[in-house]
Amino acid sequence: IDKVRPFLEEKVSPHLTLILQVLFSPMSDAFSETRAVYENLLDEMVKKVVDGSGFGPKLEVHFRSLDRAPHSTWTMRKAYAKVEAMEVPLWALQQFFEDIEPRPLINEAQETLAKILDNAVYTFENELTETAGDDFSTLDSSKARDVIQSCKYVVKERFSEDAAKASVDFYKSIMTSIVMPLVMKAVDPICSPLLEPIGELIPEPFQDFIDIQNEFEVTIEKIVEGAIDAVVDPACNGQTNGVH
Repeated sequence: IDKVRPFLEEKVSPHLTLILQVLFSPMSDAFSETRAVYENLLDEMVKKVVDGSGFGPKLEVHFRSLDRAPHSTWTMRKAYAKVEAMEVPLWALQQFFEDIEPRPLINEAQETLAKILDNAVYTFENELTETAGDDFSTLDSSKARDVIQSCKYVVKERFSEDAAKASVDFYKSIMTSIVMPLVMKAVDPICSPLLEPIGELIPEPFQDFIDIQNEFEVTIEKIVEGAIDAVVDPACNGQTNGVH
Protein backbone atom coordinates (compact mmCIF):
# COMPACT_ATOMS: atom_id res chain seq x y z
CA ILE A 1 0.00 0.00 0.00
CA ASP A 2 2.89 2.34 0.72
CA LYS A 3 3.92 1.91 -2.91
CA VAL A 4 0.46 2.89 -4.18
CA ARG A 5 -0.12 6.21 -2.47
CA PRO A 6 2.93 8.01 -3.95
CA PHE A 7 1.85 6.92 -7.43
CA LEU A 8 -1.67 8.23 -6.83
CA GLU A 9 -0.39 11.54 -5.54
CA GLU A 10 1.97 12.02 -8.48
CA LYS A 11 0.17 10.50 -11.48
CA VAL A 12 -3.54 10.45 -10.62
CA SER A 13 -4.70 13.01 -8.07
CA PRO A 14 -3.50 16.04 -10.10
CA HIS A 15 -5.86 15.02 -12.94
CA LEU A 16 -8.99 14.15 -10.95
CA THR A 17 -10.32 17.69 -11.00
CA LEU A 18 -9.85 17.78 -14.78
CA ILE A 19 -11.87 14.56 -15.20
CA LEU A 20 -14.66 16.00 -13.04
CA GLN A 21 -14.69 19.17 -15.14
CA VAL A 22 -15.09 17.10 -18.31
CA LEU A 23 -18.10 15.29 -16.82
CA PHE A 24 -19.73 18.02 -14.77
CA SER A 25 -21.09 20.54 -17.26
CA PRO A 26 -22.53 18.03 -19.79
CA MET A 27 -24.24 16.05 -17.04
CA SER A 28 -25.59 19.20 -15.44
CA ASP A 29 -27.11 20.27 -18.77
CA ALA A 30 -28.40 16.75 -19.42
CA PHE A 31 -30.17 16.55 -16.06
CA SER A 32 -31.83 19.89 -16.80
CA GLU A 33 -33.03 18.56 -20.14
CA THR A 34 -34.30 15.40 -18.48
CA ARG A 35 -36.29 17.45 -16.00
CA ALA A 36 -37.73 19.41 -18.94
CA VAL A 37 -38.83 16.12 -20.51
CA TYR A 38 -40.59 15.17 -17.28
CA GLU A 39 -42.37 18.52 -17.06
CA ASN A 40 -43.38 18.46 -20.73
CA LEU A 41 -44.85 14.98 -20.37
CA LEU A 42 -47.08 16.10 -17.52
CA ASP A 43 -47.96 19.40 -19.22
CA GLU A 44 -49.13 17.34 -22.20
CA MET A 45 -51.19 15.19 -19.87
CA VAL A 46 -52.79 18.31 -18.38
CA LYS A 47 -53.61 19.64 -21.88
CA LYS A 48 -55.37 16.40 -22.78
CA VAL A 49 -57.43 16.60 -19.61
CA VAL A 50 -58.31 20.28 -20.00
CA ASP A 51 -59.22 20.19 -23.72
CA GLY A 52 -61.16 16.97 -23.25
CA SER A 53 -59.12 14.80 -25.62
CA GLY A 54 -57.80 12.73 -22.76
CA PHE A 55 -60.44 13.37 -20.14
CA GLY A 56 -62.23 10.35 -18.80
CA PRO A 57 -59.82 7.44 -19.39
CA LYS A 58 -58.52 5.57 -16.40
CA LEU A 59 -55.07 6.41 -15.13
CA GLU A 60 -53.51 3.34 -16.79
CA VAL A 61 -54.31 4.87 -20.18
CA HIS A 62 -52.46 8.08 -19.32
CA PHE A 63 -49.60 6.15 -17.74
CA ARG A 64 -48.82 4.15 -20.86
CA SER A 65 -47.38 7.15 -22.70
CA LEU A 66 -45.46 8.21 -19.60
CA ASP A 67 -43.96 4.74 -19.21
CA ARG A 68 -42.62 4.77 -22.78
CA ALA A 69 -40.79 8.08 -22.45
CA PRO A 70 -37.65 7.00 -20.53
CA HIS A 71 -37.03 4.24 -23.07
CA SER A 72 -37.50 6.46 -26.14
CA THR A 73 -34.28 7.79 -27.66
CA TRP A 74 -36.41 10.35 -29.51
CA THR A 75 -38.01 11.68 -26.32
CA MET A 76 -34.61 11.75 -24.60
CA ARG A 77 -32.68 13.05 -27.62
CA LYS A 78 -31.92 16.52 -26.24
CA ALA A 79 -30.71 15.16 -22.91
CA TYR A 80 -28.64 12.49 -24.66
CA ALA A 81 -27.12 15.08 -26.98
CA LYS A 82 -25.80 17.01 -23.98
CA VAL A 83 -23.67 14.09 -22.78
CA GLU A 84 -22.38 13.45 -26.31
CA ALA A 85 -20.39 16.65 -25.70
CA MET A 86 -18.16 14.61 -23.38
CA GLU A 87 -16.68 12.56 -26.20
CA VAL A 88 -13.92 14.87 -27.46
CA PRO A 89 -12.75 15.96 -23.96
CA LEU A 90 -12.75 12.32 -22.84
CA TRP A 91 -10.56 11.35 -25.80
CA ALA A 92 -8.21 14.18 -24.80
CA LEU A 93 -7.78 12.55 -21.39
CA GLN A 94 -5.98 9.69 -23.10
CA GLN A 95 -2.76 11.63 -22.69
CA PHE A 96 -3.04 10.78 -18.99
CA PHE A 97 -5.24 7.66 -19.04
CA GLU A 98 -4.46 5.66 -22.15
CA ASP A 99 -7.14 3.00 -21.62
CA ILE A 100 -10.05 5.42 -21.62
CA GLU A 101 -12.92 4.59 -24.00
CA PRO A 102 -15.48 7.42 -24.24
CA ARG A 103 -18.41 5.54 -25.81
CA PRO A 104 -19.13 3.16 -22.89
CA LEU A 105 -18.88 6.13 -20.51
CA ILE A 106 -21.35 8.14 -22.59
CA ASN A 107 -23.68 5.15 -22.75
CA GLU A 108 -23.56 4.90 -18.97
CA ALA A 109 -24.41 8.59 -18.70
CA GLN A 110 -27.43 8.13 -20.95
CA GLU A 111 -28.57 5.10 -18.97
CA THR A 112 -28.32 7.22 -15.80
CA LEU A 113 -30.56 9.89 -17.36
CA ALA A 114 -33.14 7.32 -18.49
CA LYS A 115 -33.20 5.78 -15.02
CA ILE A 116 -33.76 9.18 -13.40
CA LEU A 117 -36.73 9.89 -15.68
CA ASP A 118 -38.08 6.38 -15.17
CA ASN A 119 -37.93 6.86 -11.39
CA ALA A 120 -39.66 10.25 -11.68
CA VAL A 121 -42.45 8.81 -13.81
CA TYR A 122 -42.89 5.84 -11.47
CA THR A 123 -43.03 8.14 -8.42
CA PHE A 124 -45.51 10.48 -10.13
CA GLU A 125 -47.78 7.58 -11.08
CA ASN A 126 -47.77 6.30 -7.51
CA GLU A 127 -48.42 9.78 -6.14
CA LEU A 128 -51.31 10.37 -8.52
CA THR A 129 -52.78 6.92 -7.92
CA GLU A 130 -52.71 7.45 -4.15
CA THR A 131 -54.23 10.93 -4.52
CA ALA A 132 -56.95 10.25 -7.09
CA GLY A 133 -57.03 6.53 -7.82
CA ASP A 134 -60.20 5.24 -9.48
CA ASP A 135 -61.86 8.61 -8.94
CA PHE A 136 -59.63 10.33 -11.53
CA SER A 137 -61.97 9.59 -14.46
CA THR A 138 -64.89 11.13 -12.54
CA LEU A 139 -63.13 14.42 -11.74
CA ASP A 140 -64.00 17.54 -13.68
CA SER A 141 -61.17 18.85 -15.87
CA SER A 142 -60.23 21.67 -13.48
CA LYS A 143 -59.94 19.36 -10.48
CA ALA A 144 -58.04 16.76 -12.50
CA ARG A 145 -55.59 19.45 -13.65
CA ASP A 146 -55.01 20.65 -10.09
CA VAL A 147 -54.37 17.10 -8.86
CA ILE A 148 -51.84 16.47 -11.64
CA GLN A 149 -50.05 19.77 -10.98
CA SER A 150 -49.87 19.07 -7.25
CA CYS A 151 -48.36 15.63 -7.78
CA LYS A 152 -46.04 17.02 -10.42
CA TYR A 153 -44.65 19.57 -7.96
CA VAL A 154 -44.09 16.97 -5.23
CA VAL A 155 -42.19 14.70 -7.60
CA LYS A 156 -40.23 17.62 -9.05
CA GLU A 157 -38.67 18.21 -5.64
CA ARG A 158 -37.76 14.53 -5.34
CA PHE A 159 -36.41 14.62 -8.90
CA SER A 160 -33.93 17.31 -7.91
CA GLU A 161 -32.77 15.28 -4.92
CA ASP A 162 -32.50 12.07 -6.95
CA ALA A 163 -30.63 13.81 -9.75
CA ALA A 164 -28.14 15.33 -7.32
CA LYS A 165 -27.42 11.93 -5.78
CA ALA A 166 -27.30 10.18 -9.16
CA SER A 167 -24.85 12.73 -10.52
CA VAL A 168 -22.44 12.24 -7.61
CA ASP A 169 -22.68 8.45 -7.97
CA PHE A 170 -22.09 8.78 -11.71
CA TYR A 171 -19.03 10.98 -11.34
CA LYS A 172 -17.46 8.63 -8.82
CA SER A 173 -18.22 5.51 -10.86
CA ILE A 174 -16.87 6.94 -14.11
CA MET A 175 -13.78 8.43 -12.50
CA THR A 176 -13.00 5.11 -10.83
CA SER A 177 -13.35 3.26 -14.15
CA ILE A 178 -11.00 5.77 -15.80
CA VAL A 179 -8.35 5.71 -13.08
CA MET A 180 -8.21 2.05 -12.02
CA PRO A 181 -6.60 0.59 -15.18
CA LEU A 182 -3.70 3.05 -14.96
CA VAL A 183 -3.19 2.40 -11.26
CA MET A 184 -3.29 -1.38 -11.60
CA LYS A 185 -0.86 -1.33 -14.54
CA ALA A 186 1.58 0.61 -12.42
CA VAL A 187 1.31 -1.21 -9.10
CA ASP A 188 0.60 -4.79 -10.16
CA PRO A 189 4.16 -5.56 -11.39
CA ILE A 190 5.53 -4.18 -8.14
CA CYS A 191 3.07 -5.78 -5.75
CA SER A 192 2.29 -9.14 -7.36
CA PRO A 193 5.66 -10.67 -6.38
CA LEU A 194 4.93 -9.64 -2.80
CA LEU A 195 1.44 -11.16 -2.89
CA GLU A 196 2.41 -14.57 -4.25
CA PRO A 197 4.20 -15.75 -1.07
CA ILE A 198 1.24 -14.59 1.00
CA GLY A 199 -1.12 -16.58 -1.22
CA GLU A 200 0.98 -19.68 -0.73
CA LEU A 201 0.51 -19.43 3.03
CA ILE A 202 -3.27 -19.83 2.71
CA PRO A 203 -4.32 -23.41 3.58
CA GLU A 204 -5.52 -25.26 0.49
CA PRO A 205 -9.12 -25.74 1.74
CA PHE A 206 -9.48 -21.94 1.92
CA GLN A 207 -7.85 -21.05 -1.39
CA ASP A 208 -11.16 -21.27 -3.23
CA PHE A 209 -12.60 -18.66 -0.89
CA ILE A 210 -9.67 -16.30 -0.40
CA ASP A 211 -8.16 -14.69 -3.49
CA ILE A 212 -5.22 -12.55 -2.45
CA GLN A 213 -5.00 -10.82 -5.83
CA ASN A 214 -8.68 -9.94 -5.72
CA GLU A 215 -8.40 -8.69 -2.14
CA PHE A 216 -5.47 -6.55 -3.23
CA GLU A 217 -7.44 -5.02 -6.11
CA VAL A 218 -10.38 -4.30 -3.81
CA THR A 219 -8.02 -2.53 -1.40
CA ILE A 220 -6.49 -0.48 -4.21
CA GLU A 221 -9.95 0.45 -5.47
CA LYS A 222 -10.94 1.69 -2.02
CA ILE A 223 -7.83 3.89 -1.92
CA VAL A 224 -8.63 5.26 -5.37
CA GLU A 225 -12.25 5.88 -4.37
CA GLY A 226 -11.04 7.77 -1.32
CA ALA A 227 -8.98 10.08 -3.52
CA ILE A 228 -11.95 10.57 -5.85
CA ASP A 229 -14.33 11.26 -2.96
CA ALA A 230 -11.98 13.99 -1.76
CA VAL A 231 -12.44 15.76 -5.10
CA VAL A 232 -16.08 15.04 -5.92
CA ASP A 233 -17.75 15.57 -2.54
CA PRO A 234 -16.57 19.16 -1.97
CA ALA A 235 -17.28 20.08 -5.60
CA CYS A 236 -20.83 18.69 -5.46
CA ASN A 237 -21.68 19.68 -1.90
CA GLY A 238 -24.88 21.68 -2.10
CA GLN A 239 -25.03 21.30 -5.86
CA THR A 240 -28.06 19.89 -7.66
CA ASN A 241 -26.54 20.08 -11.13
CA GLY A 242 -28.88 22.64 -12.54
CA VAL A 243 -32.03 20.67 -11.89
CA HIS A 244 -33.79 23.10 -9.55
